[in-house]
Amino acid sequence: MAKAYTIQQFEAIMQRIDQIDPRIRDYLYDIGYSKWSRAYSKCKRTWTMTSNIAESLNKFNRIARRLPVISLLEFMRVTV
Repeated sequence: MAKAYTIQQFEAIMQRIDQIDPRIRDYLYDIGYSKWSRAYSKCKRTWTMTSNIAESLNKFNRIARRLPVISLLEFMRVTV
């Protein structure tokens, strides 16, 4: 539901959730759809997912992982 672009998509998914447990709709409504839903957002959100620092370091360290432990640690120390 959070990633649905239109209210129609949002409601279609919400109906499936209602079949599982109708109390979920009330809970999510109380939070406010605009806080977590793309379809009900009050501002334009791009919802671009960005990498965190751990993912960036893991990508950077891909080659260094083949090094012996001491060399790997030194590489990471210098990198950070």
